[in-house]
Amino acid sequence: MEYELTWGGDAEDLLIRTVGAATVPEMNAMVEAVMTDQHFHSGLKVLVDHRDATFTGFTTEHLRKRADQAAWQLRQGKPAKVAIVVGRDIFVVAGRLLESFIRARTSIAFRTFRTLEDARAWIVQ
Repeated sequence: MEYELTWGGDAEDLLIRTVGAATVPEMNAMVEAVMTDQHFHSGLKVLVDHRDATFTGFTTEHLRKRADQAAWQLRQGKPAKVAIVVGRDIFVVAGRLLESFIRARTSIAFRTFRTLEDARAWIVQ
């Protein structure tokens, strides 16, 4: 999986665009790279655009492992909100499962959406 970071936007403070087949280690590494970027600080509104990424082969156990790591990373970085946009309806289901796992581990606002417009509307609320 490849990713691109764009700092500053109309609704979000950080836009992360991903492309290609994703794995749990790659997702963890991406978030670590964001958290060590000089622009990163607590309180950010983050939009992750996964519409061009694929998560084929992700199991419930993969989602639990990602949620464990994501919850730890979120508690360290303390973003205000994280919105995830996915490209297929089946990934929305997986994203909602990930949301529930993360909510059980941290109080950071984290939601999955099907469109950038819906994600941005939630981020600015």
